[in-house]
Amino acid sequence: MFKRLTVLISTGLPGLIRLLVFLVVETEYNLIDFGHFASDLSLVQLISFFTAISWAALVMTTVTQSEQPERALFKVMNTGVVYLLLFCLIPFVLYKLDIIKDSLGTICFIVGWMFYQISRHYIITKKEFTRIIIFDSLNLLLFIIVLFLGVTPLIALTLSHLTFVVFNLPKLKHYSLSLVTIEQQLNGLKNGLSTFLLGLGVYSLPVIFGLVLGAEYSVLMGLSTSLLIMIQLVPRSISAYFLPTISKTLLSDKTFALKMHRQQVFYTIISTALLSALGIIFVYFVYKLAIFEVVLIDGALSLIFLLLFNIVITVLAFPFSDLLMSHGNFKVNLTGSFIYSLVVTAALILFLIYGDNTLHATLLMVAYSFSGCMRFLYVFHNARKLLFIGKSELLNA
Repeated sequence: MFKRLTVLISTGLPGLIRLLVFLVVETEYNLIDFGHFASDLSLVQLISFFTAISWAALVMTTVTQSEQPERALFKVMNTGVVYLLLFCLIPFVLYKLDIIKDSLGTICFIVGWMFYQISRHYIITKKEFTRIIIFDSLNLLLFIIVLFLGVTPLIALTLSHLTFVVFNLPKLKHYSLSLVTIEQQLNGLKNGLSTFLLGLGVYSLPVIFGLVLGAEYSVLMGLSTSLLIMIQLVPRSISAYFLPTISKTLLSDKTFALKMHRQQVFYTIISTALLSALGIIFVYFVYKLAIFEVVLIDGALSLIFLLLFNIVITVLAFPFSDLLMSHGNFKVNLTGSFIYSLVVTAALILFLIYGDNTLHATLLMVAYSFSGCMRFLYVFHNARKLLFIGKSELLNA
């Protein structure tokens, strides 16, 4: 029971920390600067799908299968650094276009976030979840202290992330200059592109809403995203618990892997339903008690609940996208995310050109939900085919 609790807490901490970061920054900055921070953070997290999340996912599937896990980890990290140098040019270009306000902070954040995600996922593969809880908690404390000393939020986050890395990387005696194979690099990039296309919808919202409807809507979507993303807390911990095992056994013992997959599906559905209900109750009380003033602006509730639905659909696809990733089938996840992003991008362009009120914003969120459902059905169908199991078996999992 204690082990499962530590898995739950450690996997959900990044989401909780993101929410607390928003709350702390809100106390230090005015609405306009807070809106700029929310926009900058969303943009750099989109870039980080290629520089951090793609390689962190590769850690989960390659390090667990390697006889020399530390050496395999450094290979992934070296590869991440190579691509990091390329993608760090993007924030500079966005700054020149006056889209990003804090160029130094965004570049520092991208660097720190990559090393943090890779080292954190390495600790997850070792199942040292208590260690993660301790150091993530210390990171949050360090961020708050540094922020109140006058350091900008993104650089404060970078310092806290690098502190985690310093204390959790393996000893350098295992280090080598090798990179992962070309095939593994392609898998990492496919996963990065897949998560980028999937995250494009949610993480672009503070930026787009800020441009079209003003700073208060940027803050609303930034805060709502940080709040509702907590619904992923339990499903992500379930994913972190099952993914290494399924990845190890899928080819050698398909029956056992199928059993693990069914359990993951069951726990994901139950936890998502419970957390969604709690999310709805929480939003209701936040609105009634006016805890955050931005929740009272025109159309706020409808936008929040449509965002909630979009996040729920994404979460329910976790077990099936994990199964495909365990099998090395990154192409299906990429295609599913492409389907999602195609509809979302078209809706975003129309909103940027013609949008000027909350009705248009609501229609945009409806398009998000529709594309999320399309992606879920596509990933579900292909994951089912992978294990040659019927529809009734999955639904009874």
